[in-house]
Amino acid sequence: MFKKSIKFSALLVTILLASCGGGGDSSTSITTEDVVTWTNGIYDPWRLTSENTTTNDPLCIADVYSRDVWWEKNINGVPTGIKGGLIRTDTEGRNEECTTPIQEPEPIINPEPTIVSTIDTDSITTDSSTGSSETTTSSIIENRTSTDDNGSTVVKTYTIYTDVTTTPITTTTTVTTTRAYTYSDGSTTSEVIDISSSNSVNNVVTTVTREDLTNTVITPNVVSTSDDEATTSSSTNSNPVVSTAYVDEARPSADISGNTVLSTYRIYTDTSTITTTTITTTTTTRTTTWTDGSTTSEVIGTSDSSATNYTATTITREEIISTSTTANVLSTSDSDSTTTSESTGTTVVTTTSTTEDRTSTDADGSTVTNTYTIYTDTSTTPITTTTTVTTTRTTAWTDGSTISEVINVSSSDSISNTITIETREELTNTVVTLNVASTSDSDSASSTTSNGVVDKVTTSTTEDRTSTDANGSTVVKSYTIYTDTTTIPVTTTITVTTTRTTTWTDNSTTNEVIGTSTTDSTEFVVSVDVRDELTDTVVTPNVASASTVYKNERTTSVESELISELYGTNSDTITVSTDANGSPIQQAVTLYYYSWHRSVQSTTLKDKYIRTTYTDGSVVDVLVTADIETTVSPVKTYLLDPWGGKKTTTQRVPVGETFIGNPVAPDSSSGSSGVYTYAQRSANHNADSYSASNYYNSDYLGAPTNVTSNNPTDFETTEAENGTVLVTYANHAYSRGWTGKDSTALIMDTGIDQDHPEFIGKVKYLWDAGYDTPYEDENGHGSHVAGIVSANKDEVGIHGIAYDANLAIAKIGEANGISLSGAKQALNWAKQYDDIVVANLSANTNYSSSYKSSMTDQGEGIFTNNHVVYGGSNYYNLEGATTWSDVLPSELVLVVSAGNTDAGYVQNPATMATAVDANGNLELDGRMLIAGNWNTSTQTIDGAKSGHVCKDYTTQCNDTYRTSDFYILAPGTNINSVKNGGGYTRMSGTSQAAPVVTGGVAIVHQLWPYMKGSNIAQLLLQTANKDLSNYSITTHGQGLLDLDKATQPVGGLGISLTGRIGETTSISGGLSISGIDDSVIASLSSISAIDDFDRDFKVDLTSLINQNNNLMPLQSTYKKGDSWGAMLSNLDIKALGNFSIGLKSKEHFLIGHNKSIIDTSLELNLNYSKNQANPWVYVSGVWGSVDSNSTIDSNLTWANDNFWIQGGVMAANTDLTTGLVSDIDSLYSVYITVGLEKDNWQIYAGTKPKLIKGDIEFNLPSNVGENGMMQYNKHKTQVKNETTGFVGGSWQQDMSGYSLITDGIVDSSGGYHTSITVNKQF
Repeated sequence: MFKKSIKFSALLVTILLASCGGGGDSSTSITTEDVVTWTNGIYDPWRLTSENTTTNDPLCIADVYSRDVWWEKNINGVPTGIKGGLIRTDTEGRNEECTTPIQEPEPIINPEPTIVSTIDTDSITTDSSTGSSETTTSSIIENRTSTDDNGSTVVKTYTIYTDVTTTPITTTTTVTTTRAYTYSDGSTTSEVIDISSSNSVNNVVTTVTREDLTNTVITPNVVSTSDDEATTSSSTNSNPVVSTAYVDEARPSADISGNTVLSTYRIYTDTSTITTTTITTTTTTRTTTWTDGSTTSEVIGTSDSSATNYTATTITREEIISTSTTANVLSTSDSDSTTTSESTGTTVVTTTSTTEDRTSTDADGSTVTNTYTIYTDTSTTPITTTTTVTTTRTTAWTDGSTISEVINVSSSDSISNTITIETREELTNTVVTLNVASTSDSDSASSTTSNGVVDKVTTSTTEDRTSTDANGSTVVKSYTIYTDTTTIPVTTTITVTTTRTTTWTDNSTTNEVIGTSTTDSTEFVVSVDVRDELTDTVVTPNVASASTVYKNERTTSVESELISELYGTNSDTITVSTDANGSPIQQAVTLYYYSWHRSVQSTTLKDKYIRTTYTDGSVVDVLVTADIETTVSPVKTYLLDPWGGKKTTTQRVPVGETFIGNPVAPDSSSGSSGVYTYAQRSANHNADSYSASNYYNSDYLGAPTNVTSNNPTDFETTEAENGTVLVTYANHAYSRGWTGKDSTALIMDTGIDQDHPEFIGKVKYLWDAGYDTPYEDENGHGSHVAGIVSANKDEVGIHGIAYDANLAIAKIGEANGISLSGAKQALNWAKQYDDIVVANLSANTNYSSSYKSSMTDQGEGIFTNNHVVYGGSNYYNLEGATTWSDVLPSELVLVVSAGNTDAGYVQNPATMATAVDANGNLELDGRMLIAGNWNTSTQTIDGAKSGHVCKDYTTQCNDTYRTSDFYILAPGTNINSVKNGGGYTRMSGTSQAAPVVTGGVAIVHQLWPYMKGSNIAQLLLQTANKDLSNYSITTHGQGLLDLDKATQPVGGLGISLTGRIGETTSISGGLSISGIDDSVIASLSSISAIDDFDRDFKVDLTSLINQNNNLMPLQSTYKKGDSWGAMLSNLDIKALGNFSIGLKSKEHFLIGHNKSIIDTSLELNLNYSKNQANPWVYVSGVWGSVDSNSTIDSNLTWANDNFWIQGGVMAANTDLTTGLVSDIDSLYSVYITVGLEKDNWQIYAGTKPKLIKGDIEFNLPSNVGENGMMQYNKHKTQVKNETTGFVGGSWQQDMSGYSLITDGIVDSSGGYHTSITVNKQF
């Protein structure tokens, strides 16, 4: 009927982090980003979708409303009102009307009310997680200069690092949507319907600046400086260098002709030069005096100067190299010649311009204006004229010759410019100006309209319209008729444009707008719209019928004072005085046992109503008479003892006298159980016959509790007297170390009083279905149930059945009842915890009167159901078993109360235990137990019996399973347990019986944690006590919970050699062995045995072992050459020459041979025998069995006259069917015998065979691991025996045809054998 709505909302949380680093100044910067999230923050109004729609309950109808839910955009967590996409459409049923008959409530558990409305609320939690930070580091270098105290300059070099750390911070916003249901009875419940998470990520950027000092330079300042120079010099001489220089010298003279003779002499100068080089090095040292008083010296310059001296030796020599004769000049004359040339230079053009307009008229009469640009180009060309004058001298010589030579050339330039001017013009523009021929003006008009502000006026009237529906009811529908008058102002704007048209002389025309004018006009447009809306519907049904009903039944009780009641009598003797001799005088008395009760007078009040049923199916009740009184017959409420029996007091009255007066009433703590009414303490549970060997408190079974006693009576404490512990023999389980430790029980109820001392350290897990007071018990029912399971054993108050078990609390109800849907959610939640092994649900669905009236008792615990809704295929269950199977944790046992009804059949949901699927398999895997309430005082069942409900269309019950198959009784009447808020209180009902069974499951699980849940359930059912008065499976189910039997082996214990669930062999048989190690004995004292439920128990098998070091039997006589192998074969052996043969079967025979060697004084004897007995080891039963044994015996005998000596070696090999003994090696032994024979007598002595080699191997089941697998240990030990000597003799006397033979032998272990034989010869 209701569709789940899932709500999402998100909360953005920005976290700013600041940090500072070391090494210098630091700064922090934070970078934030806009975060966009979407939440379902926009809800449309609810709208009616359909009327009178059938709901999931076929007896109910409702109006369905729906609304759309849209995403809303949020920026940095702030809603913007921007609607996103459609998320979903919510639907909700309203105005629900049902014809379901009124359910009759039972104590504590209310009927399932119908849901009339739901409200969803969101709770938001946020959690921030910081992701991995990423740091980027950059650096710069900075020099910082300062002056120290000495005035020196200090330069510090810093490396400045900038660490930029980006940290993603993820904020997870969890939105828990809780749906609160309002039921038809006014109650409310809530459940978590959705948990959604959204993540937003902010990057927090932190910038940290740090610096490291990487270098320091201190430069002192200068006070003064002085420079000193030092010189050094060195000289070197080169080898002599000879250089020759010459000069030519002309020496004139006159020859005889008067000519000048010029003789040229070359004068050589030979210079021999030695070069001396002197290098002078000048070093300049600067001494600096600093401000800190120190001085430093440094070479500031080094210069080298070299001086070179030359030492030269000169030698001069000459030679004539030429001779010329020159005539003398007689006369000279000079003459000039002139030439000219011209060259033209680069022409330079200069341009200037002017403009000129020239006007004319064209053929059309238009004025044409041509604009010309007139250019003037001036070209200037330079011409250079060069004049060259050459002077020539003519000389006449004395020899009559002449010569001419140019003695001078000179030139001069002159420049003249040639200028050329040219004029040119260019038409640059032509303008034709038309003359106007004519003009005309014209107007054009356009209009536009615009709407003004709409004015809407709505008026309304109401109107009722009456009709009749299909049921004949009068339907009055009220309509509101709305008249919407809409006025729209419409403005029309007319625009007039004046255009002038000009006609020109060239016949062309032009247009231009010379003016624009506008005018506005407004008119109003009115529209009227009429609509109606259905605002109310009143359906007045016609009356269909009228009847009288009674409601609001309530009961008041008045309790009387204590009243005594004779319960029984007995005889006794008491000492009343002493006689003269001091002997006691006894008097016979009658013991009167009185029980005590209060008479409870109950008065029932109820109100009388007239019920009117209308044609539409609705019902109206009108109060007629209130408080109609009905008186119920008085009920006796007896005082009870701790075991649930009647508390009694005893009065002693001498025999023959009458008791006069009133018996003494017990106070709150006195009184005695004079008549023991605890019927279940049968001989099978007599603590006086306790034997420690019957109990199994081994470390290998689960994790046992370290208890101080193994005696069950030591656990019959005041705390145990709560009405459950001793009735179920839980004290026997305690004595074995089983208290529920390490098991966790899930209590699905009204919560728990966490502050109660009985629950200190108990509560391991908590779950809540969404109540205002999570986990806390506001009712008291849940705390009482939890206390029955596991209240602390602390010598105060009471303790629980499994007092060491842990608790998981699931609150699924409050004062108004328990939610079965909450129980399913709790079971699904419990899947995550492997240690939750059992769940308790003390709740039922109370049946309505119509359901009860549809049931027919067919007898033998069978009821048929023809209910209109719950008959047919769903006859047994108001809940879907598959939905429970889906949420039931693996291997968890679910214990459900049978119900407090006295109708004789189990109530829902406990009936789901028998539900099967299409293949006939149990839906709940046989892991549901139905707990009925056993009243230990009346020895009867209070509440639902094990009756089964069958199909409605047959009286035959063809179901695969019955509720009686899973029905188990537990004490549930007047149970003392935890009281909410502190202290203790007694309650009764199947709600109290169920947690007793729950505690039993926890105890069994502690013993055998590997057991499947279905096996634990079957174990409790099969071991339940059926020794009950008038026991019947159709009434009592499988019987009363018995934790003594449940913790003992079921069926015979056996040993399995193939695993815990393998085939077993009963614990029987024996092991006889010659010698065994103590370590093997210790292991055999703790062997894991398996019962019919494949559970492991520890057993001691050492009693099945016989350690015998002298297995070899004594012979009546011993003769020379006898073989121990032959003696052990147990055969009648015949000698055939040198051969000996004994035969009983093909598996039991002997063959031997003897032969003399060397000479007749040495004889070899060999024999081979086979039988089914090993001479050293005997096994049977659980130890295994010997299939066959082969023995080879070899001995040598040496004889000298009457004396002989014999030595032998024997080897036995065994074929074995394995048991606990897995292998027997070949066993080797040696023996020796000496003897003396004389006439009719002989004596002999020797040793029995002594084992020298051979092992036996055991394969022993030691324990079961946590995974339920049997673990085996192998042990090997050497078979060994003590050296046993023997001595014996024989004597024979022959007389008158008779022989008298006397034999005797004795060994060192005390064994002996004698015989007297008389033989008659025929």
